[in-house]
Amino acid sequence: MDNELIKNDNEINNIFNNIKELVISSRNKVYSTVNTEMISLYWKSNYGNTTG
Repeated sequence: MDNELIKNDNEINNIFNNIKELVISSRNKVYSTVNTEMISLYWKSNYGNTTG
């Protein structure tokens, strides 16, 4: 019985860690996208939109 609990705990921890990594990865993508858009806005507001 104890081995089953440990196995289940390990499975739960693995699932949790996978979800945690997905959330961290998604958060980093959002940071990157926002940063890119802020830089674009800065250039457009200071130098105009020269690309179209």
